[in-house]
Amino acid sequence: MEGVYHLQPSFNEFRVFFNEKALEIRPNLVIRDYEWFPKRKQDFFLVRYGGNNALYGGISRQTGALQELALIREKDGSSNARLEMVVSSILILEALQLRLSMPEKSRLFEQLGLVGKRDGKEKRERVAHLGNITLRHYSTEGPGFYAFFLQYR
Repeated sequence: MEGVYHLQPSFNEFRVFFNEKALEIRPNLVIRDYEWFPKRKQDFFLVRYGGNNALYGGISRQTGALQELALIREKDGSSNARLEMVVSSILILEALQLRLSMPEKSRLFEQLGLVGKRDGKEKRERVAHLGNITLRHYSTEGPGFYAFFLQYR
């Protein structure tokens, strides 16, 4: 299987290339081990790493636009999990060429509850909006999973 997708009209330089050997998200990410799930209206790719951790993406078959991108991470009980989520989120935003200033990023991650003081109550879902993009952060209470989703409206 081979193909090229343009992800959004405003992100023309950012493309997904895939074949039997690698999934390449240009300009700077190459993934060698992935699963591809063709569906009727949307194609999906899933990259598993380290147990139950995964990077998931949905691409519109009609337009080739990236519809959603998710990072799903198994909670390991360490304090580094939340930090990893923030770092991963910033990397995803940077990869999508969103030129956010640090104050804009800070506000975005405050909306998602990824920074700032914790009140001891774990919310199940946090949502932030940025133009035509919606970002969601899901978390289970206690051990389990959390996920970061990016969706285009």
